[in-house]
Amino acid sequence: MAELRLRELRENEKITQAKLAEKLGCSQQKFARWEANINEPTLDDLIKIADYYKVPLDYLCNRNYSVFHDFTPEQINIIFKIKNLEKDKITEVLDFIDFLASKKD
Repeated sequence: MAELRLRELRENEKITQAKLAEKLGCSQQKFARWEANINEPTLDDLIKIADYYKVPLDYLCNRNYSVFHDFTPEQINIIFKIKNLEKDKITEVLDFIDFLASKKD
């Protein structure tokens, strides 16, 4: 059974198992068993989860996603969130990142 990134993604999103299970249309107990690697979600469930987080299935399934191998989960989460922003919002995010980088000690 493959170790999925369910807990990592859920905790980065700061969402409870119950709330996420509700959004995915399954029970909290079912989701908890997936997260604990006791049961495996179906392909349809994996697609729902990947769509919810806007991540590729390879990443969700903890496969070697070489493009991101040097990134932390938090950095990857930022990348996937940015990709859905409009161009002017991306510019604001980049300006803010530049501002934060300039404040380094």
